[in-house]
Amino acid sequence: MMSKAKVDLNLLSNVVLHTEDGQALKMASLWRNRPAVLIFLRHFSCVACRAHVAQVWQHRKALEQGGAKICFIGNGSYHEIIKFKKELNIESSMVFTDPSRRSYEATGMRRGMMPALGPKAVANVVRLLSEGHRQKVYNREAGDLWQLGGVLVVNPGDVIRYHYISEVTGDFPEPGEIANPPQAPVHTPPAADFSLR
Repeated sequence: MMSKAKVDLNLLSNVVLHTEDGQALKMASLWRNRPAVLIFLRHFSCVACRAHVAQVWQHRKALEQGGAKICFIGNGSYHEIIKFKKELNIESSMVFTDPSRRSYEATGMRRGMMPALGPKAVANVVRLLSEGHRQKVYNREAGDLWQLGGVLVVNPGDVIRYHYISEVTGDFPEPGEIANPPQAPVHTPPAADFSLR
């Protein structure tokens, strides 16, 4: 379900992302000419992120209807992107990184130890591992260990069509919800803030 949290489009539009070869681009360029389905990842080693990427990639035709493009956004080193794409067999995908995490801040994505590694998160990780998804060994180059992800769909003209904030690790929406979002925003994570800021 959609989040009620506000998105700071001014901040988000000016965030500088990096490509797999280190080139910089402003985030607003992703939705300037067509809708962008932005999938925010915890970090490039995360089992839940890898499961979410696999799910999104499997349903990419439905998500790309109407000319939308799927963009995966991490927060680690751009040197991690090529390896990440190869490991998940998504070489033709668009993967960027925002090591500043300003895009996560602008979209209200959660960050903290309990949301990342608390009981609900651990239960989700165990479930994903039992389904065959794999966690990679974490290193700082992969990104921020405490950062959570989510989804934002932005149409040209800075129109937000969908916004989802993960409550805990392994909490992500179904592709059908992203492709056909409900009209009224109804999903907001709990107000408690366990961030390490």
